[in-house]
Amino acid sequence: MTIGSEKTITYKPLLLIAVLMLFGIMVLSMIYQFATYEETRERIVWQNRISVVLNGRATAVSQWIESQKQTVKLLAENTTLRLYVSNGKSDLGLDDTGEAVLEDFILPLLNDRAAQNGFSGMINEANSNIKANVARKLVSGLALTNKAGEIILATSNMPATLNAVTAYLDLNLNEETFLFGPYEGATGLPSISIVSPVYKIDDNEKSHASGFIVGVRVLDDTFFDLLLQPGEISQTATNFLVRKQDNFIHYISALRMSDRMYQSPIGINTPPLAAQFAIENPGVIAQRINYLGEDVLVSGAKVGGTDWVLVRSIAVEEALGRAKSRKINIIIISSLLILCLGIIFILIWRHGVSVRLQKAIRKQKEITEKYEKLNGFMRVVTDSQPTAISAVDENGKYTYANLHAAQLADVTVEDMIGKTPTAVLGGARARIDEINCQEVLLEDKIISKINSEGDKENNLTFKTDYVPLMLGEDNAEQSKGVLIVKEDISALEQSRKKREIGLKSLVSTLIMIIASRDPFSATHSERVVTVIKILCKELAVDEAMSATCELAGAMMYLGKMTVAKELLVKPTYLSDDELDVVRASILKSADMVRDIEFEGPVCETIEQTQAHWDGSGMPAGLSGEDIMLSARIVSVANAFVGMTSARAYRPGMDIKEATNLLLEKADKIYDRRPVIALMNYVENKGGMDRWNYFKKVPPGLKPVKK
Repeated sequence: MTIGSEKTITYKPLLLIAVLMLFGIMVLSMIYQFATYEETRERIVWQNRISVVLNGRATAVSQWIESQKQTVKLLAENTTLRLYVSNGKSDLGLDDTGEAVLEDFILPLLNDRAAQNGFSGMINEANSNIKANVARKLVSGLALTNKAGEIILATSNMPATLNAVTAYLDLNLNEETFLFGPYEGATGLPSISIVSPVYKIDDNEKSHASGFIVGVRVLDDTFFDLLLQPGEISQTATNFLVRKQDNFIHYISALRMSDRMYQSPIGINTPPLAAQFAIENPGVIAQRINYLGEDVLVSGAKVGGTDWVLVRSIAVEEALGRAKSRKINIIIISSLLILCLGIIFILIWRHGVSVRLQKAIRKQKEITEKYEKLNGFMRVVTDSQPTAISAVDENGKYTYANLHAAQLADVTVEDMIGKTPTAVLGGARARIDEINCQEVLLEDKIISKINSEGDKENNLTFKTDYVPLMLGEDNAEQSKGVLIVKEDISALEQSRKKREIGLKSLVSTLIMIIASRDPFSATHSERVVTVIKILCKELAVDEAMSATCELAGAMMYLGKMTVAKELLVKPTYLSDDELDVVRASILKSADMVRDIEFEGPVCETIEQTQAHWDGSGMPAGLSGEDIMLSARIVSVANAFVGMTSARAYRPGMDIKEATNLLLEKADKIYDRRPVIALMNYVENKGGMDRWNYFKKVPPGLKPVKK
């Protein structure tokens, strides 16, 4: 018994060591698998990162291409330009003055669109002095060509267009807008041409183009900046464009052949080239060699509307080097940890330390690591955003701020945390944020505000969202806070103002063209707008409604350009058929402006100006409150101006007689409210004296006798 007991006692430590060794081997195997999994996961993470960047940059490039196409396409669809290619005055009934006015409008239109959309100007070449007797290089511009591609009208610095138009005709694209290029321009930099067909005003879908609008521009730094990822932190990541042509890979870059980094075309079958893989397998990531012979992770994405492929590559060492090193370190460290844990386990076993304490330590470590990773990830994500993101607690102190928010406040992120907006930004700038944050905390709702900062010279417009937050994981420990997301929309606001100015200029020009064809109604649109402003003020409509009414009143007779001139100046009363032609021109006016972007429903307003309150007008059946208020206001103003103004076949009606006639037709043809508003202004606010000049015959025309 004694001997047996001694043997049992002797073998217990050996058995324990064997179990621990087996356990260590199993753990090492699991750690190796885990390390391998981590490396694979890192590769997947990079694939997702590359895909996100590719999709974002490809979309940006595609949108840029589409905006260039849209600029040229809108020019090709411009009614005045289409009228111009319809063989001039022989088709339009214009005299020499009218044709000159039309032509004088088109070239400024081309120059204006070129200036607004990057189709104008020269490329500044470094260290180049152009002598007075040396012709400047033609690099970009907009041009109207005939159907053979020969330039009719063009902006300055416009190069030849024949190659682009020839390519368009060879492809037989019919109505499509075509992108030609890129190709090497006059300066050695890549250029593109955009071709859009121009059809006569009466052409249908089977007609052939009577000419083309061709836009040529250089792919300059503004374009290639679209390839740069905002907040890029990688040291070796590059984004570049390639295209497959004639079994060669062509690199689209802003470099000239004389530059050191210029890359000439490479054969498509060159293995294992990174660009070749990206072209053949868009959306797939792989490890390949770039044109400099470096090992890279590469993927590609097609650019919509082109045959281009956006390629993103990053050095394998940067992307996966840490993962591989981490794998080795994990194995080494884990082996040492297992050894140490084995020793500790034996010591714990010998000293009877609780196993639950060890589990609690490991759990706390995992939670800490998880929190650190999450915090790091959120920092990377928010710092890469172009918006200022910050958060304050219920005491109004900053608990978080991204890099852009700190830059906007002209401080560091660390200087913001724990301070109030007033302490960081100053009283004037911070007051708006503090008031809105207090409202969010009280009412627990999202608030969005648009406000301006700075002086007249450096005025910035911001859109700020204030979002309620609940901080803390346990309900008992939750506290309130506010997330502040501030976005700079200054460029959008400036663009809106420029569009508004351009639109007003276009309306004035078109009204001038109409006036040249119908002298008796030369000021009709201007008078309609004058009356509309009064009616809108009397009816207390908002600014958006008033602007819609004014634009509709100004452009409702653009369709007169399609009506024969002899009908417009006919000295006798018009027949029913002739009146129908004139009325139908209002619907043509709506068609002409249908594709123009307005702030309000201008096109719909024009279409409904001939609707009657009792449903007897056009569109048929549209009646009462279903007719847009803007259309009802314009209808009354137009009828009043039409009755009180002299025409080629009759004199102007007395204002009192006209308002009485409108009142008789109220609740039948017209809405009673704008009619009453008009009568009130005429009879009680001096309208009769102010508008008495309406019935006067325009200067230079013969008075019409009753």
